[in-house]
Formats: sequence, structure tokens, C-alpha cells
Amino acid sequence: ELLQEILALTQFDAIQATAFDGHQRVANIRKLIELARGFEASGPHALSDFTAFVQQFAEMAEESEAQVTTETADAVRLMTVHKAKGLEFPVVIIPDLGRPFRRDAPPLIFDRAAGIGMKVPDHRGRLHETWSRRRVLEVLQLREYFEHQRVLFVAMTRARDYLILSGAAEQLGVREKGAEAAPFLLGASWLEWIVRVLGLSDVETLPEEYEWNGVKIRIALGRGEAREREAIASETLIARYPQLERGEPISPSLLPPLSESQREAIERVRRRLAPPPMDVSASVSPIAVTRVLALHRCPLQFYFESVLNLPAWDEVEDAMALSEEATRVPSTLRGRIVHRFCEEYDGSEPWAVVLDRLVEEMVVGESDVLRGAPVGTAQAAERQVEASWDERVRAYRERVLRDVRPLVETYVRSDLYRMIEAILWGEKPGRVESEREVLYRTAWGIVRGRLDKVIWTEEGTAWIIDFKTNRVGEDLGALVEEYALQMQIYALAVQQAWRPRAVRAELYFLDPDVRVP
Repeated sequence: ELLQEILALTQFDAIQATAFDGHQRVANIRKLIELARGFEASGPHALSDFTAFVQQFAEMAEESEAQVTTETADAVRLMTVHKAKGLEFPVVIIPDLGRPFRRDAPPLIFDRAAGIGMKVPDHRGRLHETWSRRRVLEVLQLREYFEHQRVLFVAMTRARDYLILSGAAEQLGVREKGAEAAPFLLGASWLEWIVRVLGLSDVETLPEEYEWNGVKIRIALGRGEAREREAIASETLIARYPQLERGEPISPSLLPPLSESQREAIERVRRRLAPPPMDVSASVSPIAVTRVLALHRCPLQFYFESVLNLPAWDEVEDAMALSEEATRVPSTLRGRIVHRFCEEYDGSEPWAVVLDRLVEEMVVGESDVLRGAPVGTAQAAERQVEASWDERVRAYRERVLRDVRPLVETYVRSDLYRMIEAILWGEKPGRVESEREVLYRTAWGIVRGRLDKVIWTEEGTAWIIDFKTNRVGEDLGALVEEYALQMQIYALAVQQAWRPRAVRAELYFLDPDVRVP
């Protein structure tokens, strides 16, 4: 409350918002208020306790700045290689590759395996190298060498579509004497490593496109133009448009002309920023698309389940399926496992390994239900007494695995997955999103849904894939008609949220491997 009162009296957040990075500063102020709120809730404290708390954060530098962009925002993110580990971006720029590696070392060095190495002084106090220090230094330099390799590999593999490498050096392409016979790659920087790996012997005569091991690389050489441009003072916006200093609008006639593509880009931004019209009060909670389908299918069933909160029929079926005598797996468990697999599997490891891991993880989560499962006959009760709990879980896990394996195998062998894998590994342009939540705003409420897969094509088309694990018989047409409303809602939600050039929706029945657009 004190911080909020200070901000209200001083308008400090409004002042910070006028800076060039105002959005980040305001976000940091709000994050400070949230930290203060959490600190206050932890117990009674004095003001000095909070200032010490903030000072500790400042000294340790462990608290990051507030996030102002989402993972899918159309923005440029500045990150360290360590922060980017595990992430992937369409375009990655690695700058300053010409920065030299650190070569110096203190007189006293230590390595856990090699020991201690130090320089020793002579009678005049001058330090001299020793064999032990050279040995320890060699071990440390080898570790630094492999660490530099690892960091460069992590940085370069963050790129999905394009990788831009940038660096400056006084001289490139000249090999050091004995470089060919060296056991390790010589070079004082990442840029020199890259030049040597690519075999660039004379950068002055390189073509614009260079081919290396079948990979085409575009090379742009600078001649110090950037340094010369920096020396020329550029005209500021205030000097160009004095109206800005007086707070007056700039006449459109004074602005530079825009091309047709630039006008279209600005119009797209305006459309995305424009909030959709809504007549719904903020207190209305979103309704799941499955509830809308239940209402459409049977209003009485919707009343029983959503108003009277009676158990749904599929819950009763699942409880019956957990019987020791039952041979089938609960439909909800089968659906969760298959959907998790389709979300996580990217071809980086054998699909059977991923499926085994998911089944083991999710069947353990069902252990409480399995423990209380009904027993069908007296013979089954005797077997339950004789069998250990581990054996029951193992048998149930094998039954689940046998049930879901055909569905998963159908997916990984399909043309759809081959296309998804090609996009994920950069062999084909596009973008794939899994389990993406969407909201569809209507005049009577908000519908919430989750898209199993959204494939964004190079042409800007959003391709919605919804996996179905139903046991489909002769009633496929009836099922397609039943799910048509769901797919229509998904298509409208995607169109409303992201405004793609086109929307395509498709049902994928994994049993019996039927795709219905």
C-alpha cells in the first residue's frame, strides 16, 4: 500500500513510461509491487526488512526483469546463451563472434584433477613459470576449449529456420603455421573457428553464396562501413520534427511515403490491436467447448452434468473398465496418453521409448483408482489377494500399453506426422503448436477450447488438427456430424485471435486411421 501511495502521489510510473524502454520499466515497477505484496503476506515486517529484502535481490542479481512479451509475440528477444538453452526460434542472430577467448591466467591456478600450479619468484621477486603450472594450465585450457565448443553448439542450434552469424576481425582466412597438424581446432575466437571449419582461405575472393558440405551459406563482408556510419551523427526525430517536443501531432504530409506492403503491415497491426466487440460482463466464466457439445447433443444430459453436477457417463464407464475382469482401458486414460504423446513426440528418440515412459507415468497416476477398483467374481477376489500390488500395476500397465500402441503407431506412420516432423526439424517451412488454448468470444459468453495441433503453413494458413481416440465403427458419419460444431468453434476462435489468411480444420480418427476435413 505504501508503494502504491507513493506511485499515486509522484506519478513515477507515468514518468518512466516516457523513456525509450518505458514498457519494460513500468513492468518492472509492477513486478516490484507484486514482490512487496508477497513479502507482506509472509508475516509482519518492518520497512527496513523490506529494503534489506530488495537490496539482497539487487546484490545477488537473481531476479529477472518482468516479462513484457510472450513466447509467440512478434518481437525480438535479447538473451544469453544460457537463458536460451532448451528454446527454439525461427531466426537466431549470434553477434560478436570475433570476441577473443580469454587467454590470461593468474599466477596461482587450481584444477580438481590436475592439482595446484603456481609461478615461483626468484631472488629478485620476479615470477617464473613452473612445470606444474603449465600442466594445470593445459588442463584448464582444454576444458575451456570444450566449453566454448559446447556454448557455440547450444547457441547455433537454437535456430529453427535461419541462423545469422556476425562478427568482426582484423584478418581472416590466414592459417597459422602447423594448424593442419594440430589435434584441436586452432583459433582465438568463435569467428576464427567458423572460418577454419568452412575452409575459407581467402575471404577477399569469396562469392556471395558459398557451398560447404552441400549447405549453401550466404556471406556478406563488411569493409568498415558500419564504423564509418557510426561516426556520422544521425539526425534525431526531435530535430526532424520539432512538433514532437511541443507535443503536437505530425502532419501526414511531412512523413515519408509508405509502400503498399508497409501500409498492409500497419493495417494488420491495427486489426490485431483492436479488441473484438463484446457484450459479455467480465464476471462471466468461460465455458468449455465440450460442454457446448454436450448441450448440443442432449440438453437433458447437459443439465444433469453441468447444473446438477451428476457424474458424467464416461466417468461411470471408466470405473467399470477398472474392474479386474475388464479387458478394456478407460477411454479418458487412453485419450490422455495419446494426446500427451502427440504433444511431446518430435522424433528425437524412438517412439516406443516415449510411449513406455508416458504409460508408466500416467498409470502410476491412476494407482489410487486402481487400488479401489471393483472385483467382478470370487475367483478374481482370490487372485487379487494372491497377487501383489506391483504385479497388479504391472499387468494394468501392460494392458494400457497394448491398448494405446496401435493408435500411436498409426500416428507416427501417418503422412501428417511426417509433415509435422519435417517442420519441427527445419526441413520444411512452417510452425507447429501443440495443446494451444484458445478463447472464442461471442455475444452470449466465452467458449474455451484446446487445439491438439495447429500447423502454420508458409502461406499463412492455420491448419487445425483434432485427434480422436474413439473406437469408430459404422457410425463414422454420425461422429463427424457430432464434432462438426467443435471444429467450427475452433476455426472461428483461430480466425478471431490470429486472423490468418485461411483456416483449415481436420478431424483425425486414429482408429481406424481416417482423416476428415
